[in-house]
Amino acid sequence: MPSINVNDESAEGNLGESHRLKGGTMDPKAHLSGIFLKLVPLLACLCLLLLYAPTVSAQGGLELTVTKDSTAAGSYSDPITYTIGVTATEIITATITETITLTDTLPGGAEYTITSSIWGCDIDHPGNPGNLVTVSVPLGVTRTLVCQTDMTDGDSAPLMITGTVNTGDSAVVTNTVTVSGSEGSESDSASLTLNQPPIPTLNEWGMLILLAGLAACTVVYLRKRRAV
Repeated sequence: MPSINVNDESAEGNLGESHRLKGGTMDPKAHLSGIFLKLVPLLACLCLLLLYAPTVSAQGGLELTVTKDSTAAGSYSDPITYTIGVTATEIITATITETITLTDTLPGGAEYTITSSIWGCDIDHPGNPGNLVTVSVPLGVTRTLVCQTDMTDGDSAPLMITGTVNTGDSAVVTNTVTVSGSEGSESDSASLTLNQPPIPTLNEWGMLILLAGLAACTVVYLRKRRAV
């Protein structure tokens, strides 16, 4: 049998012809084998991309909204109320449950009572839902109320802080609340006027005396004017 030189072009042609059947048709098995060998590098590249591609998470957080309202004014021993409203909406379509932290700066000048079945509150750290918090804050001092609860899309978590004015001094105090989650924080404030000095007013008899005095002054003035 004559030897075949693999470097010879005619030899390569002879090898290619060896995959053909009699009659000039291509051997199906040999054809598929050739296609597979061409796809192997591409498949290997795809596998490497899948293995080492960075993982992109679609997980997002809750967008929070907070509002705060309060009693406008109060005097010594008067009741006061701060009302906080917190709502949560999702920024992606997946259902998310997230732990939300509420921080409220209690201003001085009142004794506060806080209890909630939704929020777990305490001074300087979170507590358990239903925990009763009572704290007296002197005027000029603040205390920090910290609360936590789990919220999901569409949840609303109100919190009411009640109290009693415990000072006779006049002041304007500000209560600020901040709620925070994985997407950031939101704040709101409300002001309370303590022991606002009353506006002086005259009673009925006082008004009559004032009018009589003005009338007397008018008569004296007119007489002096005529005398001149």
